[in-house]
Amino acid sequence: MDASSYLTLSPETVANDFAQAMSKEETNLIATTQGAIRGANFEEKVAIAAWDSKPIWSIVTTSDHMINPSLLQDTANKIRAKTPVLTASHVPMLLQPEAAAKVIDH
Repeated sequence: MDASSYLTLSPETVANDFAQAMSKEETNLIATTQGAIRGANFEEKVAIAAWDSKPIWSIVTTSDHMINPSLLQDTANKIRAKTPVLTASHVPMLLQPEAAAKVIDH
């Protein structure tokens, strides 16, 4: 976290946990071009959850090191999401773009 409470991933975290199945060149690109995330985002409460009134899809990634796949599945079940399972890290849209696009295209 920086002085303004924004978060970024270290190059090591990107390579080892965020996009571990990608090449060194690709993980370096991700680490270099990532945008910082406002830390307080993770503490804010949702007033109205879209999954209460809209169809929801959630990809469960079996090789995710950022969010435990069991937690991903449990959360998807809780919100009644249609849940394809992909063998991928935290970035299935980069590793399996066609499969991720099929989920988005529904």
